[in-house]
Amino acid sequence: MVKLLLATELLDIDSRDSYGHTPLSKAALEGQESVVKLLLATGRVDINTKDIQGNTPLHLTASKGYEAVMKLLLATGVADINCRDSFGCTPLSEAILAGHESTVKLLLPTRLVDVNIKDRNGHTPLSWAAQDGHEVIVNLLLETGRVNVNTEDNKGWTPLQWAVLKGHKSVVKLLLATGQVDVNAKDLRSCTALHWAALTGHETVVNLLLTTGQVDLNSRDHYGRSPFHWAALEGHEGTVKLFLENPQVDINLKDYHGRSPLSLAAHDGRKAIVKLLLETGRVEIDQNDHYGHSPLSAAASKGYESTVKLPLENGQVDAESSVRYSSD
Repeated sequence: MVKLLLATELLDIDSRDSYGHTPLSKAALEGQESVVKLLLATGRVDINTKDIQGNTPLHLTASKGYEAVMKLLLATGVADINCRDSFGCTPLSEAILAGHESTVKLLLPTRLVDVNIKDRNGHTPLSWAAQDGHEVIVNLLLETGRVNVNTEDNKGWTPLQWAVLKGHKSVVKLLLATGQVDVNAKDLRSCTALHWAALTGHETVVNLLLTTGQVDLNSRDHYGRSPFHWAALEGHEGTVKLFLENPQVDINLKDYHGRSPLSLAAHDGRKAIVKLLLETGRVEIDQNDHYGHSPLSAAASKGYESTVKLPLENGQVDAESSVRYSSD
């Protein structure tokens, strides 16, 4: 039936439905290899036609992972491999977003493919692969030797920062292994990868970053907070312990409000964190923030009496001071 219809010269072979799909688009979307072959054989189809979302047949087959159909489209030699849809995504990006390793492998060997092309949000194929934790695809991209591992999206996030935020330790390992990653790159909020690892409490990832020996442990974000500030504030005990083992961490560093990690932990009632910090014997208990509050008075104002009593239990303040803070 398809052959008979195609034999009719008057047939509009690129007619569109309400979604903007032509017969070729529809066949590519549904993985109909035989129909795609017939349509391409006519030599009359527009292989780069776009639907209402800007998708070409190559976009559609990439997003679905139809390897055989993609081979047919690429074999024509006229498919626009770097064509962007309405969101700025290329067929490579679509294949990565859907996690289709086989179609990614088909696209990468074509030297015309732009592996660093950005979508409307500034994401590159590597950015998407890193944030979605597609380890195999990340490795495929890195093996091309053409990807920019430090590319930034519209928020200033690098692939490493995305992988760290999501806790994809295998991807973090791959990126660090390149030896080309800027581990101290900052996003628009001045956060580094270590800031995000500390905030989210991904201990393994924090350890991976620390073992590089290259991270700025006391780097400040737009609040003036270091990664250690965030680990303490969020109550991540394991991460706090990792930082405390490193003598280069400034445990008394104040943010732009004059608050130390101890101040933040006490203010939020993170008793376990306060205890860990006090046990170091190195924290300044009576340092005030810019509002005149010490860590103990901040804890007392929030009603965290058990936290206020910790210094007394550790013998770091006398009973009179502890009672005074509790009653303030």
